[in-house]
Amino acid sequence: MSGTKKYEILFDENNEDIFLGKIVHRIKALDDIKNNNGVVIVKKHEIGGYVETEHNLSQEGSCWIFDDAIVCDHANLSGDSRIFDEVVMHGHSSASGFSTISGYACICGNTHIENEHVWLPISIPNNQELARAINLQATELEKDKPLSSIFSPQSKLLRKEEKCKECNKLDDKIENKNKSKF
Repeated sequence: MSGTKKYEILFDENNEDIFLGKIVHRIKALDDIKNNNGVVIVKKHEIGGYVETEHNLSQEGSCWIFDDAIVCDHANLSGDSRIFDEVVMHGHSSASGFSTISGYACICGNTHIENEHVWLPISIPNNQELARAINLQATELEKDKPLSSIFSPQSKLLRKEEKCKECNKLDDKIENKNKSKF
């Protein structure tokens, strides 16, 4: 896909939203986007999630923002990474390689995710480096713990004041959804 753009940003008001006080815009595929096996994962003209600028989503590879996911600020999605649902990436965070992030995840600060699959409600705070071999099982991360100790079902929740404002909003949204199930 080198040299040609795989998506465009839709700058009309019907395809924009406000996040962190910034206007974010939906994206639209300009051609079919295929994974490494040649399978179409995004069809031409399909509408994707939100970006603030073209810097947020690489024009190379098969990376894509699905559903209502948002990538803004200096955050960047590249390689063959994909985000789904209501994932939010902001700050200087990035996802690369074959990463997949879905659910209600807030990836912020200087977090870098590479070749990982993140599901579940999860808040990944500033300066966490996720490497290939880590098995993500926790719903939250403990601050300032070695990575080998924070990814387990026994991990305690981050205190509300240790999370960014947007992570707290996602937690509130999850809590309200869970209350409505009962």
